[in-house]
Amino acid sequence: YVDIYVNLESSYPEELAKPVMDGDKLSVTLMIAGG
Repeated sequence: YVDIYVNLESSYPEELAKPVMDGDKLSVTLMIAGG
């Protein structure tokens, strides 16, 4: 599972449709679960 943040806000559920502007901060976080 990967979560994408734009300016410290989660872009879920439309990660690939969220517009970004010059200067926006993008973060990609890999979520790992185990059990």
